[in-house]
Amino acid sequence: MMRRVAMSAKGSLADEAKPVGVLIDSCIRRHAVTHEEAWIDTGTVLWGGVHPINTGYMARVPVHAASNTSEDYRDICYIGSLIALARFGTMKFFTSSELMSEQLRHPPARFQTVGYSDYSILDMVEIDSVDGERYDFITMGKLFGESHGLKDAQQERIETSGDELYKVIMSYFKYQKHSQDAWHLRTAQVHGCRYILTMDQKFIHLCQQHHSKLVTAGISVEVCSPTHLGEKLKLPKIPPWIFSYNDASFPVRSDLHMPDQKRKPSIGRRGTTINDIPPR
Repeated sequence: MMRRVAMSAKGSLADEAKPVGVLIDSCIRRHAVTHEEAWIDTGTVLWGGVHPINTGYMARVPVHAASNTSEDYRDICYIGSLIALARFGTMKFFTSSELMSEQLRHPPARFQTVGYSDYSILDMVEIDSVDGERYDFITMGKLFGESHGLKDAQQERIETSGDELYKVIMSYFKYQKHSQDAWHLRTAQVHGCRYILTMDQKFIHLCQQHHSKLVTAGISVEVCSPTHLGEKLKLPKIPPWIFSYNDASFPVRSDLHMPDQKRKPSIGRRGTTINDIPPR
């Protein structure tokens, strides 16, 4: 299926001499964790005909129901389609040292899998950094429990970089709260990425608002959502439940979904129970 999806985009990208570079924003990583483990409760039975015990098993479960109609779920379906292009060489996904720094000051569960049977659809592709790696929590001796220090350090590093393109972008974006977005846009441009893939609508609207100024400044990077890029390339959507059995050596329940169709909290994660008790 993924090969067919990749072939469907050949016409739109036929003139490309090399894979199209795409910088993956942090929020894409968060939503790409499409499956998590949950306890499937199968009810109470009598052990030895006397002692009641709860029965069940751990299984991989999709976060969202297949019938979900939200904008986020539509974006997630198009992430799967874009991954097909990356797997077959039409696209190349990238991260950056500052995106890594941004992600590492948060609890690990926010942007990656932590449970034994959790699954991120981004695990299907290799994502290299365009400018190396940065581990502030090691060099500063701080973990995400003191993330304010890591955030301030990153902010100061960006502000004192002296990068001229960053200064130009910030002259349009103006407010300090947009500094990291400005740096990611600068990074994508400097390292030849065609797109920044994000589900941050504020970032998308900010770039749309200043589009003409950014083009005048020589910035050709398009900041867009998975839905926008998928529709632009005329790709079909691939719902994440299709990947439920990828690399699975344990029970999978692709017919269920997480309670309220939400991932577990990043901090203080507790076991999730899903009832699968047939009516008597």
